[in-house]
Amino acid sequence: MLHSGSRHIGNKLAQCHINTAKELAKLADTKLPDLDLAYFVTGTPEFAAYWRDLQWAQNYARFNQDVMMARFKRIVEKHLAGGKPTKPLLNVNCHHNYAEKEVHFGEEVYLTYSPA
Repeated sequence: MLHSGSRHIGNKLAQCHINTAKELAKLADTKLPDLDLAYFVTGTPEFAAYWRDLQWAQNYARFNQDVMMARFKRIVEKHLAGGKPTKPLLNVNCHHNYAEKEVHFGEEVYLTYSPA
């Protein structure tokens, strides 16, 4: 098991977009119980920019994980398996910040998961 994220880049991008969403909510005088609940509307340039950056950060994190796992596997093969190739029994990839576009009942929806 290993962990690698976007190396803090994703957090910085998210903070920029969160600040933009808060500013837009203020400008639109959107009534929210807490400004931390500010959001983007799909189809807007702000949402498109957010989604582009989010996908970039997720892909970057995945690439980091793939590189780290390949290096780890080579070390295990060299030092523990006598140089023989190994095959993992199971590969599991689990995001701790995750977003995906899906289609439900013919309509596109955007799902996000980010634990507190």
